Amino acid sequence: MEKDLQAVADLLGGRKFFYGDDISHVDCVIFGFLLFWLSPFPTPVQAQVFKHPPLLGYYDRCLQELYPENEITSDKIPRAKYP
Repeated sequence: MEKDLQAVADLLGGRKFFYGDDISHVDCVIFGFLLFWLSPFPTPVQAQVFKHPPLLGYYDRCLQELYPENEITSDKIPRAKYP
């Protein structure tokens, strides 16, 4: 899973979204996975996602774009206590 998350972070690079400044269907799919993995219930997968700050920023951008009324950002999610 670690290599998969790193590959996604590498593909994203420094872009706001996968196809530039506008959110796309690809972003919605990846956001769906991140939303599931970053649920408020700590898991080993969640701990791995937290090791990738670019993915957390991406998660927050997608959340703001898709659900602007939501105030829960990645910094408010309880962190998993796994190695």
